[in-house]
Amino acid sequence: HEDINVALAAVGQAWALCDFLHARDLAACPRSESSECESEEHSEGLESLVARWRAEPLDHDDVRTQHVLWSLQLHALSTLARDPRPDVRLCAVQTLFRALDAHGAAFPASRWPAVWAVVLPLVQHVLDARARAFASHDHAHPGDDEERRVAEMSGVCLEDPGRLARRQWDEAAETALRGAAGVWAHVRCTERAFVDLWEHVARLAAGSLDPLVDAEARAVLRSRQSLAAALECMHVLGDPTLLTSPERRTVPWTAWHRVCLALLTVPAHASYALNQDAQGFAVVRHDTLCTLLDLGVRLAAVLQDAGELAREQCAALVHVSRAMLMYCEPPETPAREDARVGRLQRLALDAVSLVERGEGLLALRELSLLAAAPYALVLDAPAAGDALLAQRVVGSTREAFGAQLKRAAQLAAACGRPVPSLSALGVAAAEQLVHVAGRLAPEALAPGWQDAVAALALHMVRPVGAPDCFVNAVPEAMLRLQGHGGLQDAWTAVALALEHVLGLTAGSTTTVHAASEQHVLVLDAVVQVTLQSAQHSQVSAAQPPSELSAYWMRILHVLSCGASLNEGALPAACFRWLLHMCGAGELPTWVSRGAAPVLVKRCRRLVGGFVRERELVGCRAPMPLGRVRLLRGVLEGLAVMECRKGALADETALDTAEVGKDTALDKHTADVDKDTALDKDTSIADTAKPCNNAVALAKSAVIVALFGALVDLLPAAHASGIVAPVQQCLRRVQHELLG
Repeated sequence: HEDINVALAAVGQAWALCDFLHARDLAACPRSESSECESEEHSEGLESLVARWRAEPLDHDDVRTQHVLWSLQLHALSTLARDPRPDVRLCAVQTLFRALDAHGAAFPASRWPAVWAVVLPLVQHVLDARARAFASHDHAHPGDDEERRVAEMSGVCLEDPGRLARRQWDEAAETALRGAAGVWAHVRCTERAFVDLWEHVARLAAGSLDPLVDAEARAVLRSRQSLAAALECMHVLGDPTLLTSPERRTVPWTAWHRVCLALLTVPAHASYALNQDAQGFAVVRHDTLCTLLDLGVRLAAVLQDAGELAREQCAALVHVSRAMLMYCEPPETPAREDARVGRLQRLALDAVSLVERGEGLLALRELSLLAAAPYALVLDAPAAGDALLAQRVVGSTREAFGAQLKRAAQLAAACGRPVPSLSALGVAAAEQLVHVAGRLAPEALAPGWQDAVAALALHMVRPVGAPDCFVNAVPEAMLRLQGHGGLQDAWTAVALALEHVLGLTAGSTTTVHAASEQHVLVLDAVVQVTLQSAQHSQVSAAQPPSELSAYWMRILHVLSCGASLNEGALPAACFRWLLHMCGAGELPTWVSRGAAPVLVKRCRRLVGGFVRERELVGCRAPMPLGRVRLLRGVLEGLAVMECRKGALADETALDTAEVGKDTALDKHTADVDKDTALDKDTSIADTAKPCNNAVALAKSAVIVALFGALVDLLPAAHASGIVAPVQQCLRRVQHELLG
């Protein structure tokens, strides 16, 4: 025992003896064809086993004799594996598991309970000794200071005794656990051993599974090497081909979940040092999280294929994946902002796809949170008037990422490391959200689709990627909402998104004059789906459905404000839609009655502003080409439009054309009207309101209401080259006005 050479020689002799016993096994009983042992016999103690064997007649070829000899041999190696000398201990552990790996396939099923009665206590002992070595803060021995002083004088560098002891026990624990996992995967004997092995693996990965141990104490018991070894054992024991019974499928999932919670539950005030081992290396890294999440997805897939994946397990999977997305890496690994979805983010989306197969609504909610993540995971408050960011989905996302976001913010303030924006993930989640919605029935969507629509609207408001993929996605989502009550907020969120996209909201950083072709596409898509939804109402309906009421008022207000601009593609698109709403006979009555007053008021402003500007610049000065094109397009549309009967039947409609007074667009609209002061003009336009029901029901009712303004436009029209469309409009109403 005192001579290390003798001890190592004994280990070598043990290996030779194992080869000898294996040859006797092959001679006594051929190798079993079965790859899996089913025996669960009780393991007899070594002393009683040997005593009973000695009391029986000796038979060198007896199976019991072989059983006793193997038991003695394994117990001898187990004793050497507990040796305090690191070299002897590690050599004995390696020899024990190499012997089992090489010769275990020839063991009869009745021998394996005795084998695991040796192996499992050994693994337990090694893990306990490792934990004591890692938890101890005093590894000094008598004479250490003197030895260190002499070594420093001689120029020799001595390794810290405590660090050396931790490294040596770490190596022994890794070797023992890897060996035990490999042996079980090879022979698959005894369910009890399977459960115990997963418990040991989880303990090595997490540091401690004791709920009374806090995060700091668990972190002390971890190292980069031990976590890597534990993950390797988890992959070996989590092989789908091994998970052939309900218990074998449930035990790995439970252990995986416990490990994830232990690794990811980190106090917000903790520093980066919590994720570093004694050597200063990061323990939980990005590749570690990827490996762990990939294993979780595979284990969940096995449960799902067996029909055993419960809702609680689905919720646990998405919760763990969400926590991994915001896990803060050490400062030497800088945060990367990549336009492509990273491996960890892709695995998180794969986890949601897996959940969708059984829990569609849960997957819908998780995708909504991930899609809104780039907008919710910001440290500063939203700008004033940013009403869309006050939507429920943003609050839910901030709550879901609450602990991780708080910790990331503190680390960013302390180390200058930016908080991950998850921009690429948000775009990918939003795209996947659209596909999920297309696969779920509308009845299943109703409870969670409100947040989904708001999340998609956010990508229209402030695109973090290419917004064109959501131009049609949001309207498609809105159509699926038709007929579901209680979803007014979701529709209103889309209208808010439209206001932001067009830059029409007070406090917005976008100017209304910067509307691009993309903005017009968004406007066209949203208004188009609005009219498609309106077609579900009866043609004679005078009021919009309850779920569209507030939304319809906002849409009209957006069109009103967009049409108040003097030039560009945006006002042209707004006028085009207003003209269509007033004249489309297949739409319900409430559409034309809402759009016609807005159209008349904005046409008055456009024509009156043009006349005033022409008077200011003179007849010979050219007018801006954009203003001329916009006016020409509106006049040509009026000349061919056939107004719906009764669209302007209400004589007060023109005075109340401003809708949605409680919205953020009021300031913009009020400023526009204040600048032109058209409402105080004393021209014929003020006296041209429908004076009788016959005129109001005419197909040219809008032109009748604009008659005075069109007459005032004639002199300016001659100088600007737009007299022809003005004359066409006036000819249309001559029989209504003159009889």
